[in-house]
Amino acid sequence: LTPNDDMACWHDHSAELSITQGPFSDIGIGLHHACAIRVDSNVFCEGDHYSRRSSPPPTKFVQISAGWHHACGITEASDIECWGSGTPGAPGERLSAPEGKFTAISIGWRNSCALTPDGYATCWKQPSSHISYELSHYWQLPPMFDGVRFEQPTELFPLPSGELAVVERNGLIAAYSDEPNSAHPRTILDLTDETVCCRYESGMLSAALDPQFEKFPFLYVYYNLLNKHAYGENMPELASRLARFRMEGGRAVRDSELTILDVMKPRKWHYGGTIRFGADGMLYLGIGDNYSSEKAQSLDTLLGKIIRIDVRGAAPGQPYRVPSDNPFVDNPNARPEIWAYGLRNPWRMDFAPDGRLFIADAGVETQEEISLAAAGANLGWPMCEGSICEDGMEANADGLTAPIFTYGREDGCAIIGGVTAPQLNNGFVFGDHCNGIVWLLEQDEREGWRARILAQGPRLILSFSIGADGTVYALSRHNGIVQLQIDGEE
Repeated sequence: LTPNDDMACWHDHSAELSITQGPFSDIGIGLHHACAIRVDSNVFCEGDHYSRRSSPPPTKFVQISAGWHHACGITEASDIECWGSGTPGAPGERLSAPEGKFTAISIGWRNSCALTPDGYATCWKQPSSHISYELSHYWQLPPMFDGVRFEQPTELFPLPSGELAVVERNGLIAAYSDEPNSAHPRTILDLTDETVCCRYESGMLSAALDPQFEKFPFLYVYYNLLNKHAYGENMPELASRLARFRMEGGRAVRDSELTILDVMKPRKWHYGGTIRFGADGMLYLGIGDNYSSEKAQSLDTLLGKIIRIDVRGAAPGQPYRVPSDNPFVDNPNARPEIWAYGLRNPWRMDFAPDGRLFIADAGVETQEEISLAAAGANLGWPMCEGSICEDGMEANADGLTAPIFTYGREDGCAIIGGVTAPQLNNGFVFGDHCNGIVWLLEQDEREGWRARILAQGPRLILSFSIGADGTVYALSRHNGIVQLQIDGEE
């Protein structure tokens, strides 16, 4: 509050003030929003939409506090009212709050506490209708490769040598022994001089070995680099490149690089993407919408899509072939590489042993989602964000494939998929970038898809990977790589 009782706010990347004329008497600060009480005791909120999905009630307040994506206040009658993006979180609906009289309040992420007139604290949690918070296992997360400082690891996969390859966003791929205290890497590929990293979402995002590596010793890499084709030398454009390298003696031959595909990305967000080979031998790649949501529904661009291509026998003159059974191969107005569409940023995806493809797609304001995609599937973005769609539309409407699981801003901010784990009955292990919680998504014959918490992992999780023995690893921005080890019985 300024001396004139105006509200002065500044934001993550700027110290420049924005002034909202008051007068105000109290302010509550949340993750991306602020709510304040005017001198007439009514509430005003500004910022992102999270705390405004359900509006403050038309009552008078004496104190206010804001949290992750919601806010609560004490009314003139000493009651508590809450609003925001909690479950159910629909516009106009109140969130949970205790009954009684209170004198002070403080809001956290999902937790809230208030003081009663006699000085006792009452605490409560905004509910979640999808995720079970009862731990049925106790999981340990011991760190791997003690002493190694990774530059934001994005992928881990087993090598024929028995080592584990770790992909880092800065463009380095190195091999490590899977012994817990091993810290002696062997460089496989160093593209740090070409990879654009690491502001926003750029960098080396994924890598995979050829599924017939003994016969075809190739390494496939998906990374960002500057491309001068679009605007010339003075205004290079960022490209997401899918490339192939020949492996010799456990290392990639740098000058053997074959560019399979370049996707131009003029904007700085939503590049995708994961390389996965299906049981059919085809290469699948997730590509983000590059912050151009309308592109996700346009079949004349690869943005916001899962593509499927045949890289067997790739050569400079023909780096890939389009499979004849791709769903849009006979559509003259569509890119024939497209396998599924309607995605925002399919950062991670994984094939289950039965061939089903789990895709974790990041939301924007309301929901994160996991979908099972099939050939030709339209996953709905931007008409739908998770199960929340434009007026009059359902997520399972004709022509759309609804997600199998969603969660809202009360449970996290950015979904990070995910691997199917054999030791957990091929359930899908995933997490959230903001809170580090690791969940397991399982299918129940009676209740459908449900998620339960496995562990509190490191914050800023970037990816999950699985070893040759089925061990699940969580890769994080600042805390390196941890291994999920079960300790105890259900």
